[in-house]
Amino acid sequence: MQQTLLGRPPLAAAVLLALTLAACTSIPDDELARLQAFERDLRDAPQVDAERAYALAEVQEIAIRRQPGLHALFHRYKAALQEIILAGALDDPQVQFGYFVEGIDDWKGGIAQTFPFWGKRGLRAEVALHEAQELRESLVEQRLAVARDAARAYWDLFYIDRARGVIARQIELLEQLAGSIEARLATGRASRADLLTVLMDLARQSTEAKNLDKHECEARGRLNALLDRGAAEPCRFSFPGAGALELSASAAIELIQRAREFGPVRVSAHRVLRRESSVSLARLGYFPDFSVGYEYIDIEQPDSPAGMPEPDKPEDPQILGVGFNLPLWWNKNKARVEQAKGLLEAERASRRQLIRDAEAAALGAISRAFEAEENRVLYEERLLPQAQERLRLSEQEYVTGRVDLDRLIDAERDVLALDLMRARAVADRESALAELDYLTAGGLGRLPRARPAGAEDTAEANALDGAPAQEEKPGVEP
Repeated sequence: MQQTLLGRPPLAAAVLLALTLAACTSIPDDELARLQAFERDLRDAPQVDAERAYALAEVQEIAIRRQPGLHALFHRYKAALQEIILAGALDDPQVQFGYFVEGIDDWKGGIAQTFPFWGKRGLRAEVALHEAQELRESLVEQRLAVARDAARAYWDLFYIDRARGVIARQIELLEQLAGSIEARLATGRASRADLLTVLMDLARQSTEAKNLDKHECEARGRLNALLDRGAAEPCRFSFPGAGALELSASAAIELIQRAREFGPVRVSAHRVLRRESSVSLARLGYFPDFSVGYEYIDIEQPDSPAGMPEPDKPEDPQILGVGFNLPLWWNKNKARVEQAKGLLEAERASRRQLIRDAEAAALGAISRAFEAEENRVLYEERLLPQAQERLRLSEQEYVTGRVDLDRLIDAERDVLALDLMRARAVADRESALAELDYLTAGGLGRLPRARPAGAEDTAEANALDGAPAQEEKPGVEP
């Protein structure tokens, strides 16, 4: 009687060993949790109500949840996580079947499975994990970039809004001045040249107003692209008042240090870890891969002559075989290891350069923010009050007839110009702070009272799902 495959203890042990080795790798639980958090953020993105005025924090939140580029990067990250399972899985087993075409009416069948040397599958899955983590950090960096770009467009619109009001008032004053000069022309107390000067200035202001319309269309187009809307679709915004920047020297130094968390730096950290795993995997190329196979041969005995007893039927042969490759070509394996080590050192050097560049960029953003804040303070606390006092005195003297309309309008134009320069300083300061928040991976909002009064704090929305930055593993150089 034939014995079944599992009826033989050696074969049963071999099958159990094969099933144990064939266990597939899985996606780590923390990566699945991050994936689900990203998916929740991107699901059910809110629509933009054209009748409602949005603050900056709301604009950034909607952009982070609606921007198509973020959705595309999320799905690439989601697909890369599946590569962890594929990279750690065994190759499909080989099944063979043969039939003896001559001699005897018999057949044979077999199955074989290749097993990489111990540790190779785990390292392949580790490489795939770090590739997925690179995409995850790229997704986080892209979210920060979207928040920064939304802030830039928002503050451009803030300045355009202020500039439009200033230009409208200046056009109104110039028209009043032109009317005054025309009245004095009739009495010979003004020249035609004075009128032409005012008319030329009026034309320049009208051109500036048209240019502002073009800049506004461009800024709204950029913002609508982030909000996944048509470029010309309307949207209203509420702009806060300009408060003081509260950022101490120690906080500024801390922000420069936080530039080590810059998105591309964090991406590079996982790239370094991937290269380290690749070096370990290349070193295992010196060791052989194994294959285990089982073969069964069905032997059909010929019929006995008439009158002769049937002979005892022998058992059909069963073969359990083991094979392995021979990694004899030393130079090929050595070249593979040296290649992996070279790429590792290149990534480490690139990461150091990214850190230095991010620190320098953060320092530059801090300098621009402080410079813009100094200009705002200068305009708001010194020059603008002086211009307003001059306007007040000019109004009193105009009532008494001591100054003419030209001097009064000139004083009012100075006030408007300084108010516009103050708005420009606020917009420049906030744009620099948005860049700083991007360079420090949301670090600006983690500092107490780091943002100016009246400006929204959105760093938590830009951070990695509210999770603290992971500590780097040993072996990743700064």
